[in-house]
Amino acid sequence: MTEPIDAPPSAGVSKYPLLATPHIHLHGPVDHAMYESFRQQIANAPQQGSLVVAISTLGGDPEVARLMGDELRLLRAFKDREILFLGTRAGVYGIAPLLVAFCFGLEPRPAMLLVPFIGVLTGIGFAALGMLFSAMATTFDDLSYVISGVITPLFLVAGTFFPIDGLPEWAQVAAQFNPLYHLVELVRSAVFGFEIGSDAVHLAVLVVYGLLTWRLAIAWLERRVIV
Repeated sequence: MTEPIDAPPSAGVSKYPLLATPHIHLHGPVDHAMYESFRQQIANAPQQGSLVVAISTLGGDPEVARLMGDELRLLRAFKDREILFLGTRAGVYGIAPLLVAFCFGLEPRPAMLLVPFIGVLTGIGFAALGMLFSAMATTFDDLSYVISGVITPLFLVAGTFFPIDGLPEWAQVAAQFNPLYHLVELVRSAVFGFEIGSDAVHLAVLVVYGLLTWRLAIAWLERRVIV
């Protein structure tokens, strides 16, 4: 996923050849070691022109992530530099359960190749949701309430562990607003066969969810930046 902060979504590698050679490479957990590497690479990067940041991580300390984000935004605001990001995440892990299922007799289907893309689409929305909660949280402990109060209930009404039909009616209605439910349904359709009408709705919900959380995350992050 490639997105310049102040450029239109259509901007890509052809417009920004520097995306092939980022100035700052960050990988591993988001911690103080990553922050030290971040500071060192910023000091060594060119002082003029676009600054390209490549990051690959499974998460970590939200305070450190917020600190790096604030420094980049201040750099953009006061030195008028364009900041571009290359972000990667382990979305392909979504095919691991399929590999296990193959060992128990599940028949491979061509549509299963769509599973990683479904995972990436959902992951974009949850990555933005993580940014939103990180911007809203005042302490690291606040994020523990997100796990118990948001993420866990989403899993329980997603049809991941037991059929939605067996839940109370109110929970079945709530599942329709749960992006994980629509993810599960799309993956099942990729495995057992698509139903164009219902699966189009599932796909639309994931797209809307990603766009909504993305815009909310940007709005909250901008509120935290002092310019």
